[in-house]
Order: sequence, then C-alpha cells, then structure tokens
Amino acid sequence: MRIRQTSQCEGTGETSFDTPTESREMTSLSREDSVCGPHLGRFSTSTTDSDDLETGGVSQNEISQNSQQEEDHISILLKDDFKRAYLKISGEVLQGLIDGLRGTLRWQDLSCRVDPSFRENNLGHVSELLVWCNAIQQDYPELYNEIRDEDPERWNDLLSMIIVHDIGEIGLGDVPLVNQNTEEGRRKKLLEPEWAKFLILHSLTEDDASRLISLYERYEEADDNDKIALFAKAMDKGQATANVAKHIVTFNQGEIDNTAPDFLIGQAHTIDYLLKLLHMFRSPVAKEQLLQFFQENVIVFFEDRKLPHFPLHQLKATLPHNFEAKIS
Repeated sequence: MRIRQTSQCEGTGETSFDTPTESREMTSLSREDSVCGPHLGRFSTSTTDSDDLETGGVSQNEISQNSQQEEDHISILLKDDFKRAYLKISGEVLQGLIDGLRGTLRWQDLSCRVDPSFRENNLGHVSELLVWCNAIQQDYPELYNEIRDEDPERWNDLLSMIIVHDIGEIGLGDVPLVNQNTEEGRRKKLLEPEWAKFLILHSLTEDDASRLISLYERYEEADDNDKIALFAKAMDKGQATANVAKHIVTFNQGEIDNTAPDFLIGQAHTIDYLLKLLHMFRSPVAKEQLLQFFQENVIVFFEDRKLPHFPLHQLKATLPHNFEAKIS
C-alpha cells in the first residue's frame, strides 16, 4: 500500500516554524543547568511550590491546560496499547518534547538544491515515521511479525526509538549528512548524544529515562544484529531520501548533479540498512513485504521524476532463488 504522502504529517506541514538556535555551548551539563534547549525550557522531575516555573516562556498551568485541550500529533498516531504508556509522561514534559521537535528545522545547508517552499521539522519527520509504522502493522503482517518477533514490547521499543532518535538535535539543529565531516558538523554530532541523554535524564523519572536512553544508544550504534535499530535506521534514512527525491530541484527532467552528496549518501545509507535486514530476516514473505513497502513509499518518487535510484536487482538478489518477489 502506498501511503498518502505529504511534506509533513497533517497539522505540521503548513505552519510557520521558529528557527531554532543554531548551536548552544554546553560546557557543563549539571542538573542546576537543566535548560533543555530553547524549546524544551526548564524541566525537573522533582516537585516545586511555584506555579510559575517557566517552560519556554509558558507557565506549567498553561501547558497543562493546552495538553488537556489538544492531543499532540505524535500521540494521535500511536496505537492505543502504546499510547497509554506514552501518555504517562507529564503534560509539561510532553509539551516540551513536541515543541522541541517542532522547532527543529530540517534540510538546512544542503549540497543539493531543494524546492525552497518545502519545509519540514523534526515533529513532521517523526510523525511520518509513525504513520509508516501504523501502515506496516495494518497492511504488512509478515513484515510486522518479523520485526517484532511475536513480542509486542519489541514493537513498542521501535516506536519509542523513533520518537527519541532526533531528540539530541533540539537546540543544536539538524546536521545534513554531507556537513557531518565539517568542523562544526563534527562538533555538533559529538555533542548530540550526550545532549540527548541529558534531556531525557532530566525530564523523566529514572526508570523511564533509563529505558529511553538505552533505546537511543541502540539506535545510534545500530548493531548488525539489532533488528529494531536497523529497521528504525532504514525508515529514518528512507523517509529523508524520499523527501529529497520529491523536492530536489532539477533543471531538466531526471537530470541532477550526481555529485550532490546529500542525494547520494542518503541512498547509500538506506540501501545498506535494507541489505542488512534482508540478510537477517527469516521469512521470505517478510523480505518481499520489506521491499514492497520501500518501493511504494520511497523508490516510487525516484521513478516518478526519473531520478537515479536504488539498484533493486541488488536487493532482490538477497531473496531465495525459488521465491518470486512481486517487485518490479
């Protein structure tokens, strides 16, 4: 099933975004300095006698009222069994997370030209990944079972991993792949994991923080034997690559500068994770459904614009010779 594509999940695409602070020096990450970036505000798991604790310039009471009045975009997309656990997060922390993701713009300083009218933030990115997860759970049963290994908690781990995987960019900003080898890019990427752990640790109870930090670390490491982390990585890079294909500026149909690193690196990363998953999967039908899903939600946009795209024959070669994949 091809998911209805928008540049953002509904409710997050056609809005004006506040440009986040590009970088923030953090020489000391002590609890006394628990300012969670320009969007998360100040969080603490301890109680306070003041109702005026500031969170991005909004009082706790105002945040609680807003949280009760309007459910956030992420929780709307989560299935009920996981949503109950997710919504145990306090309204203050929940609103801070949503605001932080919403305030982090993606696609800044790209090497390839992207339509300037296209704007995406991390909230839209995460929300679309959750839409993909819902589609897989509903329409790709063998793929769903292969990912979770018949264990619902493994699927919940995937959802949690997706929600927190870019939390370290709050306040630091998104760093495109091509810029991660620059001095400033390296500095931000080195700081990002510690900043992410700091935000989680100082915003949640110890038990909840420990679990989310563990999932964040698994995502960052993406061990070749970690099916959940590899699948999260494949979806993350696939969603980003599909957006580049949809919005890259071409002077003639199908013609791009093939030296554009963002365009090529994103493809290479997605292929790498898909190949690792295909080699790991036990079910031939799950392999077919994995390719089918990425064909219908990523590769199709390269084909629509006649852009260079994934070598599907290389991916299909990992399937059993006696199994006919319905991927063209």
